[in-house]
Amino acid sequence: MPKTFDGTDVAGASTADGVTGDSVGDHDGTIQHQYNHANPYLSSDILTYLPLNDNSLSTATDISGNGNDGTYNGTPTLNDWQFLSDGYAGFDGSDDYVRVPGVLDTIPSGGWTISAWFYVVDSGVRNDIVSKTQNSALDDYFILRTSGGEYEFFMTINDTGRTITGGSVDTGLTHIIAGQEPNGNFFLDIDGTNIGVNTNFSQLIASGSNSDLVIGLWEDLDLYLEGGIGEVVVYNRSLIPTERQNIYDVGSQANLVTGWK
Repeated sequence: MPKTFDGTDVAGASTADGVTGDSVGDHDGTIQHQYNHANPYLSSDILTYLPLNDNSLSTATDISGNGNDGTYNGTPTLNDWQFLSDGYAGFDGSDDYVRVPGVLDTIPSGGWTISAWFYVVDSGVRNDIVSKTQNSALDDYFILRTSGGEYEFFMTINDTGRTITGGSVDTGLTHIIAGQEPNGNFFLDIDGTNIGVNTNFSQLIASGSNSDLVIGLWEDLDLYLEGGIGEVVVYNRSLIPTERQNIYDVGSQANLVTGWK
């Protein structure tokens, strides 16, 4: 879990984590971050970057420059949180979600990765974090979720489903990063720890546009996230373990959010 620094550590955190001095500040004993969105980590590999801190909660702005904006649905709230000082989207578990068209309709040949910070209200129930269905027959789709008190990455390819499950869900801020390698293997990391790599597939999930990328919902069964989510980033390749670890480390060591150098 992210650490909290007292005011005496602000300068040290700036130096240690590569954060410029004007991007952190002491606020009630906790480092807050005004993000340098112009300089994201691995910027050339980002398909879409959604902080989910939009004041209007109408358009979920993609700050990657690729124009992959999303749309808020339901009645989400913009919340302040000490770990996500720019704000995050709060979902009520009933009808709140974000729809992002076009992202991962075409699966990159180098694989893909999704990173996000989130929390859930109830650690024991199912909460769907990010999902996408590639075709109407449900032959190819994936879901990142919590289920039965564990974290889960479920993927179906050619109507065959496989799962990575593990870890113990709590209600604190959690970093999830998951994706698929070019050889078909898919992986799940939680808070910088690899939960597993599934090697049952020998190919990438199919390209397709049956559904948009959906945040906070698995729409085929109307299963929602109750909690909050921010800093959703989709990469156009499979990130290697050291890159995934770095994204978590930079975010957690100074109560910042994922991936800033």
